[in-house]
Formats: sequence, structure tokens, C-alpha cells
Amino acid sequence: MRNIDLAVRLLSVYYPFAQVELDEYWDVLEHGDAHYSVYLSDTEAIYQPSLGLSFNRSLPWTDALRSRWTCGFFDPFNGYVVGVPDGLPLSLLEEIEYLNNCAVESWMAWSDSDDCDGPNLLELSDFTNTYSRLQPDEFEDLVTLRSRIVVMNRSIWHNTVVPALDREVVYSLLQKRGNVSARKSYFALFTAPGSK
Repeated sequence: MRNIDLAVRLLSVYYPFAQVELDEYWDVLEHGDAHYSVYLSDTEAIYQPSLGLSFNRSLPWTDALRSRWTCGFFDPFNGYVVGVPDGLPLSLLEEIEYLNNCAVESWMAWSDSDDCDGPNLLELSDFTNTYSRLQPDEFEDLVTLRSRIVVMNRSIWHNTVVPALDREVVYSLLQKRGNVSARKSYFALFTAPGSK
């Protein structure tokens, strides 16, 4: 994968890191925000969470891991936290619902304008449809045109990205992203080359 940032985002959202791997690569991985999208009428803006580990349902979620995040988005105008999830990890599909609700709220604030079309909503089916394995050029086109779907559609991860991964590839991507030190890593110590 040529886009290292996208690769690390995908790993952060989906890859089943062990706790020792999370500890070693914490500064390289994308943590993600621990809130769902919120619309603040005071700023007339939608605040979307960054995607990362906070959405990864394949991690060994413990109280210690959850404590690395502060949940919710602080609304300074009202003095309270909004967008609070029920807990970590967050759900990608729930985020789409929250984002669509925010788009409706934003549109309603402007709907009295004559030049305002309806809200720009995400199609849930784009994120729930099953994509069979994409060829490299198809994957690159989708990344270019609709990168949100690449990150948020679980079937793309399972059917296109996972077949190209082994621990050596994962380690290499993380090294490229964060200039991980040359010390022997967990991957190098405990994984034979070519194993998954």
C-alpha cells in the first residue's frame, strides 16, 4: 500500500493488536477520538471524531486500555460533554448515524435559505454492502474517490486488505510511519517470516 497514513489508519481501526503491540506502537498508531459526531449550533459546525483505535473491535479491551481516552466532546458553549458513547470501542455504523443526524441538524439551521438543497447524507448501504476482493487499481480508485468507505466498510478490510497482510508487512508499515526504533520488535521476536 502506497499511502502509509491510510494503511496505519486501517490497521488502527481493524487490526487485532495484542496489548504488548499496542504498548510498543502506541505513538505510531492512530488513537481516534472517543466521541461520536456532534453538531454545535453555536458554531454551526459538525465535529467529527478522528478514526482509529477507539473504533477497533478486535482489541483486547480492558479498563486500562479504555482509560487512555476521555469519552465525549466538550461543548464549551453549554458547558457539558456531548457525543458520549456507551463505551469503547465505538461503532463505525453508529458514527454514520450520528453524522447523518448532525447533517440534518445543520441543514435545518439553514433550511430557510432558498439556495439550500436537502442535507448531504451518507448512504448506510455504502458502508454495509459487501465488497469482494478489490484489484489494486480498483482499491486505489476507491481510495481516491471515496476514502471514507475504504476505512469504514469492514468488508474491504476483510476481503482486500487482510489477504495482503502478515505481521512482517504490518511491522514494516508501522516502521515507515513512525520511524520505529531499530530495536527488535515484538513482531520480529515472536513471528516467523511469512506467518500470519
